[in-house]
Amino acid sequence: MSFSEIDGISAEKGDNIFSSSAFSGRVVNSVKGEWMAESENKLERLINLQNGWDGGTARSVSFRNANFAMNVLGAVCDKGSPAPQFVPGTNGDLQIEWHLVGGSIELHILKPNLVKAWYEVNNSDDEEGEQDLTNNFAIVSDWLKKILGAQGAADRNAA
Repeated sequence: MSFSEIDGISAEKGDNIFSSSAFSGRVVNSVKGEWMAESENKLERLINLQNGWDGGTARSVSFRNANFAMNVLGAVCDKGSPAPQFVPGTNGDLQIEWHLVGGSIELHILKPNLVKAWYEVNNSDDEEGEQDLTNNFAIVSDWLKKILGAQGAADRNAA
């Protein structure tokens, strides 16, 4: 029985969906950070969560959301970007999060092209924002650069 199907292609629980030849053209394959392969593994584990993983009625992260998350990461991260954290939601949704010395970013993927985004630069009263995003994530890349810049400034001040 198929647990996830996209455009007529199905995957079974336990399948390595990100390395499958059927999906190779759908997932960002360029390694921009050393952590990208580990991110794929983490997302595979979240896709393979058993229903009720939270002790209630939670569903596993949907393949579509995990696939979209990898494409978002490919769009916003460069080689020096830090690894994000992944937090499963209870309805197949997913959050991508960075919590760094310089600030935080949270991307709540409700479904592909429906993302609630939030960021905050630490030690700055006016550097906070929220946006609904669909398919353009350039602003998230800018937020990440600001946070990394603020983190670098904090490190220099501490020295």
